[in-house]
Amino acid sequence: MKLAPRSCKAGYLTLYEISKDGKTLREVQRTTIPEIPTVIEPFHGRLLVGVTNKLRLYDMGKLKLLRKCEAKVNKYCKVTSGGSCEYYRSLGI
Repeated sequence: MKLAPRSCKAGYLTLYEISKDGKTLREVQRTTIPEIPTVIEPFHGRLLVGVTNKLRLYDMGKLKLLRKCEAKVNKYCKVTSGGSCEYYRSLGI
């Protein structure tokens, strides 16, 4: 990874399962994405991820996370949950 200008070969989204006793983690899935995720939010059992200038919704598949939809947004954003909606706000940077 290089910070200025920002570049990387790949980013990863890794899902873990917490053991029943709460002491250990087990890796369930690992999904490669083209960039480093900048925003990660849960949304109705799915995962909302900001990658470069895209906001993507991922769902859990058998082997990896599946990209369900994608929207183009400002590179610098804040995402907040509001019940059944996700609110996107540009930070104006």
